[in-house]
Amino acid sequence: MHGWHARPRLSAGARRLASVDVEAARRRAEARAARVSAGLEELERWLRDQVRGGLAGAEREGYARFEQPAMRLVDAQAPAAAAAVRRMPGIVASGAGWPGRLLEELGRLHLLVAAHRRLAELPPELQATVRSWVGYPTATAAVRELPPVRDRWSVLARRDTEEENLTSRRVWLQGAATGRLALVLSFAAWGRELDSSLVPGQCVDAEAHFYPGAAPLRAIVGERYGEPGAATVTGGTIEAALAAWAAALAADPWLTSWPAVLVGVVPVPSASSTVGWRVVDAAGAALPLAPAAGDPWRLLAMSGGAAVTVGGDWTASGLVPWCVAADGELVSL
Repeated sequence: MHGWHARPRLSAGARRLASVDVEAARRRAEARAARVSAGLEELERWLRDQVRGGLAGAEREGYARFEQPAMRLVDAQAPAAAAAVRRMPGIVASGAGWPGRLLEELGRLHLLVAAHRRLAELPPELQATVRSWVGYPTATAAVRELPPVRDRWSVLARRDTEEENLTSRRVWLQGAATGRLALVLSFAAWGRELDSSLVPGQCVDAEAHFYPGAAPLRAIVGERYGEPGAATVTGGTIEAALAAWAAALAADPWLTSWPAVLVGVVPVPSASSTVGWRVVDAAGAALPLAPAAGDPWRLLAMSGGAAVTVGGDWTASGLVPWCVAADGELVSL
């Protein structure tokens, strides 16, 4: 029969090897899940001890209080949970009100332990979210097999950070047709080159594959079409941004930030000495700028007292701007 090709049949030996590989992979996954579960049960006991014994001693003990439980989570193959514990000394050192912020983080981890215990009962999207916050790996090849979202993706900003011997790059994208925001993460050992193909200010016609989750944001850029063009930035009001944050947080209660693009906002100093700067939109709604973002001199220079478009991450401490657009010019902050 012309045009028809039979699929090659595997030999009996090849079928046995394939079966052995699948079985071995299943056993490795089960062994890891058992280690993770045991590690999270131990974490829950530690969390209860923190609340039972009080948090007052955390300032005096410093890193020592948190390093041992973090190391045990690393041994249990729960690296993301371990990273959350290792961030806690920074919360203790964050100034007035730190006990409340530390208690919030302890509560988030307790919720994560409870969710992992009932993992099989959760919807698939929430399962993926819980696994991500615990630290289960997600294969890049598996993400690329998920249905893509093709759009003209404007590259809004790019920011590199260094932690120990690792450099991480965060690139924020916005789809022209969908309005959807995406975050592309890449990592490299210190001194190694990172992917630089996504250039702020450009727009690429491409397929984005989103990592599975209840509030998908992280993505991989797949096939691209044609040549890059100029980026276009669209956004909404502060009210709409807060509604989007509320919806994302309802889907993923472990979120600590969510991107927003605000149109027609003006950076102004606050009358309160504890707030610092904020951005105000035409409706009079305002968002504080996070103290960690520092003084917004570049943002002020772009604004000149007029309304601009600002992209940033909304966090518990305020907005952390990463780009500003005015008069057709897009600048990464």
